[in-house]
Amino acid sequence: MRPFQRKTGTDLFSRKLRNEWIDDVLYFNAGGAGPRRYTLPITVGRLEVTEDRVAGEIIELPV
Repeated sequence: MRPFQRKTGTDLFSRKLRNEWIDDVLYFNAGGAGPRRYTLPITVGRLEVTEDRVAGEIIELPV
């Protein structure tokens, strides 16, 4: 496990979709739009960042 992963408990190389706020931290992983891997959907992500907020959206692409 890499030092950052030990400190945060995160998986830096995951393809698992995630768009979740925990306390004041947004955990966002849009998955991937490359060749299909495993049974995960083909997805892209969009982050909207303004002065007032940060919002994530995961968009599944039709295959």
